[in-house]
Amino acid sequence: FDLHNEHEAMIVPAKFNDIHKAVKKLKSHPELRKRIGDCGQKFAQKNYTLERMVVEFEELLRKN
Repeated sequence: FDLHNEHEAMIVPAKFNDIHKAVKKLKSHPELRKRIGDCGQKFAQKNYTLERMVVEFEELLRKN
């Protein structure tokens, strides 16, 4: 489990032990868990606005 930056935590999904370690680390570090969650929420709010989703959906409809 690597914390690449405040927005990204990297886990190789095929490796169960890595997932297990990541979950244990997050369970025992509430401050890290909160920081990652807060950053994820900010990222989603910034990058997945209703307006952006409408524009992307309209572009998708135009392509087909």
